[in-house]
Amino acid sequence: MDGTNRNVIVKTNIGIVYSLAIDLDIQRIFWVDYTLNYLHSCKFDGNHRKILIAQGQIQTPTSIDIYGQHVYFITQAKGYEAVTKYPK
Repeated sequence: MDGTNRNVIVKTNIGIVYSLAIDLDIQRIFWVDYTLNYLHSCKFDGNHRKILIAQGQIQTPTSIDIYGQHVYFITQAKGYEAVTKYPK
């Protein structure tokens, strides 16, 4: 992987992505955006983008993982961290 033949999957309405997770079973990419404060997903080709948690509903998401039928993510706010489970 030297950067040649790369494909941009998402290039609009995106801030700083701190973490992403890939679900091979449903062929979706999930990510948390640190600056825009949301949880999004899309198909591997960038189509069918979906907002799971909209801006303003989470604060400072920093990491994400997938297990079973749920997305787990960590948020930081006011000196504490929280782990949240959300259905994909």
